[in-house]
Amino acid sequence: MKKKTKVAANPLFTREPEADLRLARSGESVSVALEEDRSAGLEAGQAQGTSEQDTGIAAAAAPDEGAGAQEELPFPARRTSQYVRDEGAGAQEELPPDKRPKYIPNYIGSKRKLVDWIWGNTPQGVKSVVDVFSGSAVVAYRFKTKGLRVVANDRLHYCYHAARAIIENKSTRLSDADLEMLLGDNPKAGSFVQDNFKGIFFAKGVHHVIDVMRANCDRLEGFKKDIALFALGKTCISCRGGFGHFASSTEYGRRRPDNPEEWRERFADNVRRINALVFYNGQECKACREDVNILLPKTKADLAYFDPPYATEFSTTNYERSYHFIEGLMTYWKGLTLRADTKVRYYETDHETVTKNNANAFFQTFLGNAKHIPHWLISYRDHAYPNEQEMKKIIGGLGRDSRIQSKDQHYRISSRRGDASRAIELLFVCRRAAGAEISEAEAKAKERET
Repeated sequence: MKKKTKVAANPLFTREPEADLRLARSGESVSVALEEDRSAGLEAGQAQGTSEQDTGIAAAAAPDEGAGAQEELPFPARRTSQYVRDEGAGAQEELPPDKRPKYIPNYIGSKRKLVDWIWGNTPQGVKSVVDVFSGSAVVAYRFKTKGLRVVANDRLHYCYHAARAIIENKSTRLSDADLEMLLGDNPKAGSFVQDNFKGIFFAKGVHHVIDVMRANCDRLEGFKKDIALFALGKTCISCRGGFGHFASSTEYGRRRPDNPEEWRERFADNVRRINALVFYNGQECKACREDVNILLPKTKADLAYFDPPYATEFSTTNYERSYHFIEGLMTYWKGLTLRADTKVRYYETDHETVTKNNANAFFQTFLGNAKHIPHWLISYRDHAYPNEQEMKKIIGGLGRDSRIQSKDQHYRISSRRGDASRAIELLFVCRRAAGAEISEAEAKAKERET
């Protein structure tokens, strides 16, 4: 019988970044040494969590000993009002580029560490871009900082609110009063999170905080509500004790999670950070939440950037399942039905996961709907389906010349070894082939321009 080896807590989950995250009202520069991006694929969190898909083991509740019982704190929390009064909601005016904080998305598949590389391969002369699967919007945000007109699209509500908050939004920010309201009590708040997710994902007492904050978000409108929902979802993803996604149950004996007051403080820090990211680049940028095959045919842009979901030899990733808690929270599970047979409380959805069997048709369809857009950038990786040569064949069949750029990428958080945790990131740089026919839609667009 093999001796069990005790697994040490991953330092990426146990760092305390609060001191680096805080933004002064004056917009002082923020350290770039922030909590590491945990987005390394669905397998990332399984190293320290119990994946329901693999084992079906029930989630463990927060212990009463060890880290200490996380008792419910009254609203407002004892220190919260003082904390808000001292720190406020952060910058209320646009900060110069060198004073804006780094955008740390904490999202599976995020290209945060690759945005410079992607921008370096962006064709010269491009003035507009559609980020078709925008996810955390970290690439869309880089395009915005470069002065491009950006359309950021994603079918998930959380991603849509993120893009509305920092891509489409030109100048709206949450005020000190807004933040204090969000952190305050709401006797009309529901109890859905407490009733359905007790004992999983968060420490005792935090579930109530989330219910109340979500109700308070509904007191806001427009971009202010987008910022609040973005900050709420981001705090759920990045709080200490979690895995950066919700496809795994939690065992709090390994590391101490944020208690309710720490959770509120982290939320306030996220509000400050988002406030500081807001700026106007002189272009009319837009956030969308549409099916890509409906969006693309009607979208005019010089460049389409694709970072699609894909299947690999090691796993498939369904972002709606990975972030089911956040996605449900955005609408407070309106119209959704939780599945009683799941330990992490997935809701029922008919959204199809990209697999080895349907990947070719998936790529053929959405790329075919982008034929009128002159330039494409496609983020990809090795060991994926279709493979590199099959992808080049699909791209070539749609009238494009392409070249492949590559970059080594190590998934620092992974339950797997070898090739699964070490990826070669690929970037297909595509342009219309000489003599290739243009689409009817593009021909009409050219006629209008002339």
